[in-house]
Amino acid sequence: MTSDVKFIDTHCHIDFLFRKMRYNKSYDDYINECFYKFPPNYGGCISIWCDPSLYYTAPKILRGGRDDVWGAFGCHPHFVKKYTDSVEKQIEFHINSYDKVIAWGEMGLDYADRWGATDHDLQIKIFGRQLQKAVRYNLPLVIHCRDAEQDLLKVMKQYVPHDTKIHRHCVTVGPEEVSPLLDYFPNCMVGFTNVINDYSPRAKAACRSVEQIPLDRIIMETDAPYFMPGFLRNEFTSHNWSHPGMASAVACRIANLKGESLDEVLLQTSENVVQLYGVP
Repeated sequence: MTSDVKFIDTHCHIDFLFRKMRYNKSYDDYINECFYKFPPNYGGCISIWCDPSLYYTAPKILRGGRDDVWGAFGCHPHFVKKYTDSVEKQIEFHINSYDKVIAWGEMGLDYADRWGATDHDLQIKIFGRQLQKAVRYNLPLVIHCRDAEQDLLKVMKQYVPHDTKIHRHCVTVGPEEVSPLLDYFPNCMVGFTNVINDYSPRAKAACRSVEQIPLDRIIMETDAPYFMPGFLRNEFTSHNWSHPGMASAVACRIANLKGESLDEVLLQTSENVVQLYGVP
């Protein structure tokens, strides 16, 4: 399926991608040189800085001359041990210094043992601290959650106003797990990645969520450099990293699961991005 309707990747990590590739050129160079070409209807991306040790890479990307890259800053639960007053000031500095920084995050809770999860109490403490600060800026929140749905909702109810704009990033659970967040926060959108193009148990759960969650609550993302679409892995065995242009594959799968045209999916999800982030 192809379309002329523009799309935006609402969540990627250009800093992680370039670090993994040891790529030192500009994002514009990367798009032109990429091993798997960006589709003509690629409309831009929101790049997330969530590891404080990589905040320094932001100027090169956000001031790189492209008008289709926006940013968000926060501290991922994997890095909460790094979170200090200085890190918080750095996040605020970037928010205040760049008009293209449009959200706080990603942040949240991650209790998955396979990732060597940080102490849960510390995660909750830093998550709450970030929420309180982000709410004062009246910015959309980019939320990460893995195996912590109940605690996440509890903390968010404590600190986040009911009408706050929220991006629940990379949903890999079924609708019964994510619906309480959607029900409580009417301006919450959920992001789906190319997990839905896999055949794993988490893909099945995520696909059920795609089928049951209304299209006007859905946005597309890649979480690049992660989640290479399954159908590309055998073709590009020497390249293990996805890029923002691959959100087009997410759109195709959503269209298939919902029985909608690709144009309709792209038009509605683009409208959702405008409502949530105010871009493009």
